[in-house]
Amino acid sequence: MEGKRGSECLLKPVSNIDFNPLLNIFFKEETESKFKFDISKMPARINKKLIFNNAPKHKLIFANHSITYGDFEETIHEFPDSQKIIQKLMDIFYKYAEVDSNGKLIVSNGDNILFTMRDDIKKIIVNDKDFDPNIIADEQIDDFVVAFLTYGVSECKVLVNPN
Repeated sequence: MEGKRGSECLLKPVSNIDFNPLLNIFFKEETESKFKFDISKMPARINKKLIFNNAPKHKLIFANHSITYGDFEETIHEFPDSQKIIQKLMDIFYKYAEVDSNGKLIVSNGDNILFTMRDDIKKIIVNDKDFDPNIIADEQIDDFVVAFLTYGVSECKVLVNPN
């Protein structure tokens, strides 16, 4: 039996995690968007984008957590104010991204950026006054954060698009 590579597994929705409470907590944190996203460039395949951005570890991590990605993608599309949630994710990315003197994104260490973003997103959730660790397990938060970042990368909201 031949196994599937990570990129082939990313779109399978088979988890049982309710992402709504985590999206609600993440959305409550106030941010102000300072950057505009250039939608004129076509999204790159996720693995190509991760390699281009020096994020080979996240290629493996995203594949390892691919079970939750499909459910997350469906939930975010149905979630009220999802555009503001994506803006907030992009603001976190811009906080760590390198840019040139003209404000253009520069490829740097994508793995470091994504690990730092994971920490920030998780802190927002676990430090929220409405977060209850008795209801939402640490593993569920990790799955949420990785699925959220996978979505951000696949939708070209996080990291530099090689196209």
